[in-house]
Amino acid sequence: MIKNIDDKQNNNFKLEVNTQIKEQLFSDVIFYIYNFIQNLNPTIESHEMFNRKILTVVIFSLTILGCVGGSSTEPAGGKDIAETETNKKESSFKCFNPNLWTVNTVHEFENNIEDTNTSYTSSGSYSLTDGFYKGKPILVKRNTAEDGTLIFENHVEVNQQSGTISLVRDKYNNTANDSYFDIIFTPELLERSYNLVSGESITINSHVKKESSEQSFPSYKPINDINGTLTFVGFEPIETSKGIFNTCKFKKEIEKTTYHNSQPLYKAYYTEKYWVTVDHGLEIKHEFSNGTYTRNRYLTSYKIDDVELFN
Repeated sequence: MIKNIDDKQNNNFKLEVNTQIKEQLFSDVIFYIYNFIQNLNPTIESHEMFNRKILTVVIFSLTILGCVGGSSTEPAGGKDIAETETNKKESSFKCFNPNLWTVNTVHEFENNIEDTNTSYTSSGSYSLTDGFYKGKPILVKRNTAEDGTLIFENHVEVNQQSGTISLVRDKYNNTANDSYFDIIFTPELLERSYNLVSGESITINSHVKKESSEQSFPSYKPINDINGTLTFVGFEPIETSKGIFNTCKFKKEIEKTTYHNSQPLYKAYYTEKYWVTVDHGLEIKHEFSNGTYTRNRYLTSYKIDDVELFN
């Protein structure tokens, strides 16, 4: 933004200087014409020759004035505006749908899963409500079992201005046996970013701690360090059973350090690729690989309050 302001100021300065030059030249030319006429003697030269000389001076003057600045001068900031519009068109923000993050809604989804060993159909649902964590507003994705004993929550931070989605906290409670775990991400773990242009990457880093009813986790202890990059690869059409959809393709490359009793135990590396539909913001394809295990997920249905979105 600072660069754009400086460029506009430079363009305005150039335009002002050009105007001053034209005004000075005009004054000089008028003075030249006046002196020229004073030195002419129409009684000696014919009136025709006198008129020709006057016309020559006027044409010469207008030519000079027309070449300085001219009507082709680009408006200040015109190039910046064009570049900004181009960036908007290329941005992954086209695949961010704020309606997917409307509070007090129920989401239901179904996927076909193919992994290294088998294939199957998976379904799930969650309700979306608002909440607070450490004084900051968050959204809570809450999944409760039919008997009410199993409760799983994702606490996410959604910035609708920048189109970023980050994981703040994972909570699990089983009231049947009083087991639980509570995972905290510091800083928030970036899950999705829709403010990137084609080919642009953003850094991911988060320190993960866990508290659990398990004896090995009597208090919050580190379990993972997550580091890597998220890249917006570009736009790509994807063919599905419901037709061809234009999508934003993303690639996430992660290094995960696992701890045991607060000591680093081993490192693991994995890659995720996922495709999100333009306008609808639905993740219709997801690929996971860690070198030995692969898992692909294909969306077949997505409903909000019983209204199908994937069609």
